[in-house]
Amino acid sequence: MFIGLDPDLRSDFTLAAMNKARKDRTLGAAECARHTGLTVRALRVYERYGLIVPPRSSRGWRRYGPKELIRLNTIMALKDLGMTLGQIRESLTSKARLPLEQVLRMQLQAWRERKILADRAVHRIEAAVAKLQDRELSIDDLCALLRSSETHDMSSIVRESLESIFTAKELRMWRARSAQVPPAEAAESRELFRLARNLAVEYRTLMEGGTDPGSATAQRLLERHNQLNLQFRSREKFLALARWNPALARKIFAYGNRLLARTSASDASRAGDQLYDYMLAVRNASRWWAALHKLHALAKGLRVRKAQLSSSVTEELARRFLRVCRTYGLGNPATFARFQGEFGMSKQGAKLAHYDVATRGGWIYLADAAQQLTATNEAT
Repeated sequence: MFIGLDPDLRSDFTLAAMNKARKDRTLGAAECARHTGLTVRALRVYERYGLIVPPRSSRGWRRYGPKELIRLNTIMALKDLGMTLGQIRESLTSKARLPLEQVLRMQLQAWRERKILADRAVHRIEAAVAKLQDRELSIDDLCALLRSSETHDMSSIVRESLESIFTAKELRMWRARSAQVPPAEAAESRELFRLARNLAVEYRTLMEGGTDPGSATAQRLLERHNQLNLQFRSREKFLALARWNPALARKIFAYGNRLLARTSASDASRAGDQLYDYMLAVRNASRWWAALHKLHALAKGLRVRKAQLSSSVTEELARRFLRVCRTYGLGNPATFARFQGEFGMSKQGAKLAHYDVATRGGWIYLADAAQQLTATNEAT
């Protein structure tokens, strides 16, 4: 989804080769390599892996037409997505195949990602130049500049994250579903990631500066974070993924968080889970989380006692929950609680983990209670 391409205009070469192939019907191996920026050796490797099967001329020469060039463009895009040749072979032999338009959109997003990283590097270097006008850079400044000037290798970050989180089968399932997403919705998701990463950079700046999670600055950032989720309906979208495939939805959620953590760091190789820890600490320090924590504890107890959703005590709990969500602008109460139940995480020892069954059940009970009370109020 968030991929980086080598800056050699390979997609442009491939499209030029496709145009020539349409005119001249097919290209030979050397000509195909020349027009696409690939090598004849790479074409042979792809053929050996079964990724491409070029037809032969009457003399036995390999020929590459539009069909083969579209396949090559797909292979290059998936390679830059971080997939191995074996995984690409599985993908291309599955029923869910990526159309050319989808591949081109992936490549377009890759260049947009590179532009963001380049703009960030330019900004940091300009700041260093400004410092030089007043004084020489200190050793600490030079070390910080060296770290911050490193552009992230998005391809390697994506590859590591994909390989550590998903199986090949899960990647195929996710890709098949993504291929059905309308272009406008896909563009909206990319914009959400861009804005979320900007917020992640701000969270990281506060964290590295030692800012108290309960400070006014950190809490204002949390409010902006919540508004972003509401604006893009991100909770609703992840809940839709959970209805489709709960386990895979949680992995996609973890994958997104990992990308945000690593691409917001000046040194991606050193980025760990500390950012998400800090973001949880900011949330936990908020007034609305303190209020919800108490309501959730009550919901867990009512669930254990198997209290009916229509009982007076549960209805009162739901009213209090609705008031908190309305007061602090948390959006639809049932959606908020259900999202916490499906994707909420907490520290368990030194690691982050999804909520246990009891904690998750308390949030789901709270969501059901809020939903029933809202329906009752609307009916009356």
